[in-house]
Amino acid sequence: MGDNSLGRHYASLEEAWKDELGSDQEKKDDWYRHAADYWEKKEASVRGMLDGYDAVSSVDVEASLSFLDKIKSLPKWK
Repeated sequence: MGDNSLGRHYASLEEAWKDELGSDQEKKDDWYRHAADYWEKKEASVRGMLDGYDAVSSVDVEASLSFLDKIKSLPKWK
């Protein structure tokens, strides 16, 4: 399916999330805590959400919509 930023290959989205979060609740809580900390430091604006950019290009919007269409058809992961 794809690789992470460290070059590890995953056959499925489920495999990637299991590797990232494991089954340990503390690890899951840490992951969400780090995400919340990251966003608390960002400006509450489009620029903050886009990490300094003022707008999203139409190419990015099209690619994002295509990605969302693809993942809508995936089975729900628990």
